[in-house]
Amino acid sequence: MRPTRSVRRLAWARIEIRLDDTRLLIDPLENVAPLAPVMGPPHRPVDPVDTPPGTHALITHLHPDHYDHDLIARIAATGTIGCHTPSTAALHEAGITPVAQDNGAKTSPASAMSSTLRSRHKRKPSSRSNR
Repeated sequence: MRPTRSVRRLAWARIEIRLDDTRLLIDPLENVAPLAPVMGPPHRPVDPVDTPPGTHALITHLHPDHYDHDLIARIAATGTIGCHTPSTAALHEAGITPVAQDNGAKTSPASAMSSTLRSRHKRKPSSRSNR
C-alpha cells in the first residue's frame, strides 16, 4: 500500500507536511494573542493544533507570528524541532532542544528530521488507507 502524503497551508504562516501518521509543521502557531496589539485579530480563525506523537516542527525564525513557545514545547515533548542556528540559544534558554542548521550547510534540520521521520515511519507501518 502506498503511504498517505499531503501538504497543506493552514492558518497564518503554518504549513503541514504529512506522511501517514507523521507530520512536519512549519512555523506552527496557535496563540495569536501576542500579535493582536500590533497586527490586530486574525482575518481567519487559528484553530488549535493537535500534537500527537509523530508531530515535528521547523521554525524559520522566532518572531511571534512564526513561533508559539507553548505549542513548540508541546511538540518538542515527543517530536523534533528544527531551526536556524542563530535561534538555537534562545530556544535552549526557553527549554527546547532544537536541531540547528546554518544557511547553506549540506546537512539541514530537514535532513535530520527526514531521517527521524523515515526511521519512525519504518518502525510503525500504517494501517490507514489513502485519503
